[in-house]
Amino acid sequence: MQPEDIVRVDISSGEVSGKRKPSSEYPIHLALMRERPDAQAIIHTHGANTTAVSCLRRDLPAVHYLVPLFGGPQIRCAPYATFGTDALSTNVVTALHRRRAALMANHGLVVLGRDLDQVLALTAEAETLAKLYLDASAAGDPHILDDAEMERVIKKFRDYGYGPVPDQNNSA
Repeated sequence: MQPEDIVRVDISSGEVSGKRKPSSEYPIHLALMRERPDAQAIIHTHGANTTAVSCLRRDLPAVHYLVPLFGGPQIRCAPYATFGTDALSTNVVTALHRRRAALMANHGLVVLGRDLDQVLALTAEAETLAKLYLDASAAGDPHILDDAEMERVIKKFRDYGYGPVPDQNNSA
């Protein structure tokens, strides 16, 4: 890839420029950059484990105390919509309300962060948690940590590395 291969998309107008086409998922990235000023870096991936959980069309539950690193007691799964559509973008933005990650049903994962280092670390952690959930589920019914414990962990994480997850329209 060369610098001239980079496709530019104007956040305000959505106007595309460059000699190549943008990714089919640029509407998701554009919607998130408009709605979440705290999202200075975004990763969209089709990792094997997070995608497998997304194919179950369920949230990734609090199978481990690290799930709240993503902003809540689960990693939500956005309802299915065809890739590249405004419907998928809307579903993902909704699932990411006060969260750093969301699964996309039968599709993959989107992770937000303040910079590339943070978003890459969170993406790897989401993949690990999804594998843990799938492995534990294959062995039986994993014990899911309850909401009270998740609230305690969320409070502890506010001052631990990643900080609180900003609300949309609030970049603080």
